[in-house]
Amino acid sequence: MQCILRFSLLLVFLNSAVVYSAGQIQSLETRRGAQQYFYVSASQDAVATVILFVGGKGKLLLRKKGSKKLFNSNNFLARSRQLFKKQKFNLIYVDAPSDHLSPSGMFGFRASPQHAEDIGLVVNYARKFSLPVWLIGTSRGTESVVNAIIRLPKKGIDIDGIVLTASMTEKNKRGVAVSEMNVSQITVPVLIISHKNDACRFTTPLGSKKLSQQLKRSVRVKFKLVSAGDKPVSRPCKARSAHGFWGIESEVVELIGQFIRQ
Repeated sequence: MQCILRFSLLLVFLNSAVVYSAGQIQSLETRRGAQQYFYVSASQDAVATVILFVGGKGKLLLRKKGSKKLFNSNNFLARSRQLFKKQKFNLIYVDAPSDHLSPSGMFGFRASPQHAEDIGLVVNYARKFSLPVWLIGTSRGTESVVNAIIRLPKKGIDIDGIVLTASMTEKNKRGVAVSEMNVSQITVPVLIISHKNDACRFTTPLGSKKLSQQLKRSVRVKFKLVSAGDKPVSRPCKARSAHGFWGIESEVVELIGQFIRQ
């Protein structure tokens, strides 16, 4: 009986304690039994926790492939994970939920109340580290971030700030434009970064600049236009181009780190 009790107490401790590790996959049950998977890499010297949203379909396939797809991804936020660690951030990469792993992934889902609810669970998890929590999205991932920052504060879930890179400011069949969402409600600090040579017609530098001008209630807004980088080796809306800050990852992550630490 005592052995069973000790084992039960150990389980309680492991489930409640903050675990610092090179990286682990966690899951939380959400809508009607769906599972929200996310990858966590935490360190004891972290100054903030950043929750990151890759673009496209948003599928990291953490349950099926572990961290393999994340580590091999060309996505700007994924391939820059070591740069974010050098900024002394805890990292949380959010996967598509288990009920949105079809071929279309999170297309058409990112602006929904249900997606914001899922993100809210991850934010609450991130609060275990007792550090500021920021959301960072790139490309289609900016839709997830803006959706969350508009909806979650109304439910008592606070977020300390957001970062939008290669923001989706033109809608298409895969999702909405963040500039058409109710961004005037956003009050937290916002950093918007765009590449002046981003040739993706849905994430233009001009669109990002106009987006920054819509944020009338934010306590701090910064729009940063970057340049340079390596020669593109992918199509304009893909990650290995100016759209994905190809070749200037260090500069962009440093800008993000400086803004969050202000």
